Amino acid sequence: MATKTILNVTETRATFAVSGDFTPGSVDFDMDVDTLGRDETAENPECVILQIDYDNNVGDIEIYRVTDPNPTLVYSFSGAGVGSLINTGQLGLSAEPGKDLRVFIEDGTVTITLKKVSGFTQL
Repeated sequence: MATKTILNVTETRATFAVSGDFTPGSVDFDMDVDTLGRDETAENPECVILQIDYDNNVGDIEIYRVTDPNPTLVYSFSGAGVGSLINTGQLGLSAEPGKDLRVFIEDGTVTITLKKVSGFTQL
C-alpha cells in the first residue's frame, strides 16, 4: 500500500514523500489542497516538479500527471536503487503544471519537491 506524507510547504515550494510496503499501489497529490501552506489559498494552482529523490528496494516508481483520458507518465524508475533527479529544464518535469500528480510505488520511498508557479495567494 502506498502512503503519502506532506513534509514541508512554504510560499514557493511543497515537498511530499510517498512510501510503499511491498504492496503495489498509488496515491494522488491534489494541487489545490496538498500544496497549500498556512494562510494560503489557491485558484487554478500550477506547480512544476523541481526535484525527485528516490530510494527504491524493488519494483517500479512511476510519476504521472493526472490527465484525461489517461494519465501522462512524467518519470519512471525500475528496480533497486537510490538516486536524484533535478529539473534543469526537462520538458516532462515542467509539463502540465496545473494537473494533479499520481505516484505509483511498490517498495521504497520517493520524495518530490514542487515549485509553485502560479495560482497561490497569501492571506
